[in-house]
Amino acid sequence: MSATSTAQAPSDGLGFIVGLQKDIAQHLPGLVGDFEQRWDAAHAELSALGGSPFSTLSAACDRSDTFLHIKKMGPKVVPLVVERLVRENTAANDWAVLLYDALESDDQYCPSVMEQQADLALCRVCIVELNCQRNELLASRLAALTELMESTTLWNNLSRIKY
Repeated sequence: MSATSTAQAPSDGLGFIVGLQKDIAQHLPGLVGDFEQRWDAAHAELSALGGSPFSTLSAACDRSDTFLHIKKMGPKVVPLVVERLVRENTAANDWAVLLYDALESDDQYCPSVMEQQADLALCRVCIVELNCQRNELLASRLAALTELMESTTLWNNLSRIKY
């Protein structure tokens, strides 16, 4: 992320998620445009199934070309899915829980959808909360790394001084 990143460590993880989406749009506008187009198509197709039984929704997603196209975009669109859940956390986006589950490779940040299949609303909230925690952890690690790099640079500069 650049020094002019809009996703600087915020006071809350939600601000970081929205800022991260803006950074991605700035650096990869084609990816974001493609994602937005496919999201809108999948949303138009699957949003009516919000609140449906898990098995019905899962089967519809498995048959949906638009869902499968987003899924093929891979883990790089996870922040975009999370950002959409932050902005539109409604039953109409229950299908996005299944998309996130298919894309997220780190089990630590994946609610067990299969165990909580009766409550996709809870899964939507968990996804947002887990990603806020991940982003806050990332921000603190980046701050610590920056501090270490600055102190190392200072030490290297001092060691070059001849007395």
